Amino acid sequence: MGNKIEYLITGGTGSLGKQLVRELIKSPDDVKGIRIYSRDELKQHDMRIEFADSPIPIAYIIGDIRDYQRLTEALKKVDRVIHTAALKQVPTAENNPLEFIQTNVYGTENVMRASIHCNVDRAIFISTDKSVEPINLYGATKMCAEKLWLRGGVYSGGHGTKFAAIRYGNVIGSRGSILDMAKQLHSNEKIPITDPLMTRFWIPLPEVAKFILKSIHNMISGNIYIPKMLSCTLKLFMEVATLTTEEDWEIVGLRSGEKFHEMLINQEEVQRTISHYDGYIVWPIGTPPSRDRYNQVLTIFSDRRNPKYTTDHHTIKGLLNGK
Repeated sequence: MGNKIEYLITGGTGSLGKQLVRELIKSPDDVKGIRIYSRDELKQHDMRIEFADSPIPIAYIIGDIRDYQRLTEALKKVDRVIHTAALKQVPTAENNPLEFIQTNVYGTENVMRASIHCNVDRAIFISTDKSVEPINLYGATKMCAEKLWLRGGVYSGGHGTKFAAIRYGNVIGSRGSILDMAKQLHSNEKIPITDPLMTRFWIPLPEVAKFILKSIHNMISGNIYIPKMLSCTLKLFMEVATLTTEEDWEIVGLRSGEKFHEMLINQEEVQRTISHYDGYIVWPIGTPPSRDRYNQVLTIFSDRRNPKYTTDHHTIKGLLNGK
């Protein structure tokens, strides 16, 4: 048995943070401890109650990723960082751009620099499909943060902390998701739907957590790890997941800054992408093009003129048709 691993999760009181804890406490022989770093004392209190019987020590640290000094205190003797903390609501970002930039970009810089300072072995950044060719401020901040993070090895001198990123789409079961919102509505209220024909990537919360932990265990610095995800229209998702029909919905139209279809790998990145078991790996910028690698991914991203991993090309219907 190797040395046990100490984890720190920024934004650890969120849905993903709690699911990561649920997965980690299944392996008490491998995990030394878990540190939850977040700003919300009430959510930390609730987590203390939920995980009171954890076989692994869990420390709850009040702190903001905007505070570099506090991060360096929290990261002492940590082996692995999972950076989930971010401001995330698209409309709120448009009205509060500086706040999103301060947290999502400069806060991420603080986590990166503090990880290097404290000799963290591996650090992984939780990104989003909104960061790929972004059209709103939230997506733009995540794109900047992702690019900054993936070059973290430059700031560590290439011999210190390893940095990689995870990208995925909509998480089934996360707080604030459309299913979460639907559960909170009264029985006589209609569910607000932007557009039934909009397509999105979907993945269950437990699968996301398992994919992240597997990726951080095997990661190579500079890589982006992307799970293979099903996608479908919002109409199909709502019919299957909530057993409702259009009579139960209120069509409100696309919000400002929202895409009709989402993307996880763009045309340029396809040339640096390999298919790997349950996911894809996008190699770092500067990776020499490979005809064999390119031909391999073209069998997945089938449009030779404009190959990319998008929700409208990789729907459940398309998969059933063998595409």
